[in-house]
Amino acid sequence: MIQLQTIEKLFEKRKDQYVAFAFSYLRDHDAAADLFMDAISQLWQGRNDYEEDSNVDALLLTIVKNKSLDYLRHQQKRMSIEQKIKSSAMADLQLRLTALNATTPEYIFSDEIQMIVSQTLDRLPARTRRIFEMSRTEHLTNAEIAQQLNVSVKGVEYQITKCLKALRVALKDYLPLLLLFHII
Repeated sequence: MIQLQTIEKLFEKRKDQYVAFAFSYLRDHDAAADLFMDAISQLWQGRNDYEEDSNVDALLLTIVKNKSLDYLRHQQKRMSIEQKIKSSAMADLQLRLTALNATTPEYIFSDEIQMIVSQTLDRLPARTRRIFEMSRTEHLTNAEIAQQLNVSVKGVEYQITKCLKALRVALKDYLPLLLLFHII
């Protein structure tokens, strides 16, 4: 059985050396100091397993070495797991970047906006709707529309303005995005 005085002397005399030994591998002073205290505790708890004339210095060094190995293996495993997590997160980020980069605002809102535009146009008088369609889908000038429908250019302008106002009201929630992305 190892005596308490033997462990106390070893602790006082060689503590800095054992901590420095552990630190040289762990590169963390606090971890090295904690590890040494754990090694002293382990030596004390196992004192009955050793003869009084055992080389306590060698026993403690072996315990510190084994605890240092355990610590480093744990660090290695932790870093490997962190690397896998970072790699997975990086792949996920890359996927999201690619998807977002490929997505256009026109695509995101086109069906919904088209439905609102169609519903709004359907609620307008037939003549207003026809003038707007001639202007926007057939790309006719106001003068050409006026000539074809036998109305004044001012009348065409009024009907287009009326239609645009109705669309602005119907698309009020989308207007900032539409303007931002130049959809309308």
